[in-house]
Amino acid sequence: MPADYLQILASDLLAAALAGLAPARTGNPEPDRVYISHGAPAWDDCDGSGQLSVWVGPIQHVQVALGNVCQIRPSAPLCVTLLRCVPTMNDDGSPPSAAALTASAGELNRDVWSLLTELYAFAAALGCDMVDVGSAEPLGPEGGLAGWRVCLDVLLNDSGP
Repeated sequence: MPADYLQILASDLLAAALAGLAPARTGNPEPDRVYISHGAPAWDDCDGSGQLSVWVGPIQHVQVALGNVCQIRPSAPLCVTLLRCVPTMNDDGSPPSAAALTASAGELNRDVWSLLTELYAFAAALGCDMVDVGSAEPLGPEGGLAGWRVCLDVLLNDSGP
């Protein structure tokens, strides 16, 4: 495998995540910031339609038994983080309306459900013995952003560059 093996996996996962968030599927705008991050992304954009990032978590090593042979294989979480702008305090210091909060939650719930469908397909293409899909973890609201993080624990099938 090439030296950019992890980058290729991250790119493929990012493409799958973006397909899952297509406006035709969710009714929501596509995130305007879409990128691969080194580590968990910064929560730094609430001027547009949100951000979608993929990142590689800590690389660990697992033992795999193949008959009488023991093999050490690398494993890593590949994580998808989706962040959207959410209602914040109004200019007069009052909280956002219940209707605004409910609408925002609806947008995020449509996003994650469609995103999960695409991530399940991505995981199935890798093979059930190679990947485990973790839970979808709600993020925020914090600093005007909220969203979801989903990590796939992938048994990397590459021995190195």
